[in-house]
Amino acid sequence: MTMPSLFLRLAVLAAVIALVALYLLADPTADPAMATKIYVG
Repeated sequence: MTMPSLFLRLAVLAAVIALVALYLLADPTADPAMATKIYVG
């Protein structure tokens, strides 16, 4: 595994976590499972 590839994976993972966190902060009553379902498809 090359370093750029690893960095890219970490960046994407961080972005997904940030999106989920923002979604939950915007709607405290949101169900985490539903938020995951929206992002996953």
